[in-house]
Amino acid sequence: MKNKIQSIYKETGIEPPNDDLNDDIKKDYLEAASILNKSVRGAAAILRLALQKLMIQLGGMGKNFHDDFEYLVKKGMPLRAQKALLAIKVISKNAMYYLSYQIRVKELFHLFNYIAERMITNSKNKKYDNTKQKKEIKRNGR
Repeated sequence: MKNKIQSIYKETGIEPPNDDLNDDIKKDYLEAASILNKSVRGAAAILRLALQKLMIQLGGMGKNFHDDFEYLVKKGMPLRAQKALLAIKVISKNAMYYLSYQIRVKELFHLFNYIAERMITNSKNKKYDNTKQKKEIKRNGR
């Protein structure tokens, strides 16, 4: 898989998927990246599918984007992550109809990783930090 990621990066300049994404999301992300130069619309469609799966990983049901989005906003999703999610949804939808969207679709991969970093990786690190901090407090007798 590492060789595949390196070859996709060399061919497209697309960054690798965030390590904390579920494997099926990474697979879709890489497939979308691998066909970007051949089919912008195909890449956009696969990235939209990956977005649906990401919504599930973030705690949504994965059936209705708007319901999941509303749930994530109520759960406290940061404004920049909200905007990134909406950008992926809107631009990938439009890219399926307009061929001039190749540059914009390429940018969506970065936004996708931004959401994963902000919502998955950072929250995972916070849990780790909180656990570590609690252990230190217990050790110090506070």
